[in-house]
Amino acid sequence: MGESPNESTALEALHRGAQDYLVKGCFNGTRLHRSIQYALERQQQLLELESKNRALEELSRQLEKANYELERLATMDELTQIGNRRHLDKTLELEWSRLLRAAEPLSLLMCDVDHFKAYNDTYGHQMGDRCLQQVARGISTALNRPADLVARYGGEEFTVLLPNTDLAGAIHVATQIHARLCELNIPHARSLVSSSVTLSIGLATEVPTMGSSSTVLIERADQLLYRAKQQGRNQVCYLEQADLLQVVCAR
Repeated sequence: MGESPNESTALEALHRGAQDYLVKGCFNGTRLHRSIQYALERQQQLLELESKNRALEELSRQLEKANYELERLATMDELTQIGNRRHLDKTLELEWSRLLRAAEPLSLLMCDVDHFKAYNDTYGHQMGDRCLQQVARGISTALNRPADLVARYGGEEFTVLLPNTDLAGAIHVATQIHARLCELNIPHARSLVSSSVTLSIGLATEVPTMGSSSTVLIERADQLLYRAKQQGRNQVCYLEQADLLQVVCAR
């Protein structure tokens, strides 16, 4: 038996996306009731689906925010709110590879708070923590470019990574860091070099080459930091040529 014109039209309407179909001029109470009930159920389903979609979108935003926060915490030193050792290592590798391709210099400053143990012994560990926070902020304010990175290396040691920065530029930054520490004027009664907190800085600059490793930059900066401390502290040590040690005293 073939479909009636009304049935054929109804099927076509449903095929085109209609939720239901009522035949004009042919009132059927049961069918009308069923159609209304179907429409209400369909509306309820759509509302529930929309509510679920909103909930999923909100959950997705919360997860994205939580992941961002976890990543931030994983790369940040909790005490000083600057980069941590992990962040430094990762950024150093990335910049070393990038500047290897560009044949551009990369500079690293290794900074150590002079006589920090004596500071803790004199003022207590809480004041010692506050001192490290102030030093971290002071170093950070001496930098002007988003690509420059300040990180806590460990204990009272800080590093400053300066991409696309030659020796002269790195010396300028080190000088600015000493100036910021001087402005902070954090009292240090037990220091043997000053009445306020000071920094010793080892400065190394390298143009990455094939077969070289970024660890050479840290090792050289660390060696020069040792020389700065050995030679009186409160100064910047760097190699102007292969074996020519230069010292810049803060004051």
